Amino acid sequence: MVRKAKTIDEIKEDLKILEEKIHEGIIHSVVLYTPEDIKNGKKVIYLITLGKELSEDILEALENEISGDYELVPFKDIPLHVKIKVIENGTILFSKDELELKEYFYEIRKLWGDQKERQELEPEEVITMIKRGGIKIDKKKVKKKMEEFTSQV
Repeated sequence: MVRKAKTIDEIKEDLKILEEKIHEGIIHSVVLYTPEDIKNGKKVIYLITLGKELSEDILEALENEISGDYELVPFKDIPLHVKIKVIENGTILFSKDELELKEYFYEIRKLWGDQKERQELEPEEVITMIKRGGIKIDKKKVKKKMEEFTSQV
């Protein structure tokens, strides 16, 4: 049986508790990337705190309070290239102050504009730049990161 995709209103109803948390000052805004953005079978919901820390305990408590298949992710913890996709394609579900949120997004867009070219380099381009000396590399840090990565795989 194929499940019907939820409407934005149905998603908002599932996440109503998050709107209450905005009024309590725990979070600033809640953004749904797209209904197709699924992680482990769950829709990904980004929580924006505008600089406030969102502890693992609070995040876990919020996940336990919501209904539906949702993955709550602190916006500040995602990579810049994902942030820009969320900003460009996401749907603001709830916000304490949309103008303030859009100003925050503007700052991220400016940062992305400065880094976009570097973020979108192909591996071959990076290797060429390294060989030419255009990128300085700390070989010890690279080795350590590779060891960490391979130990997780």
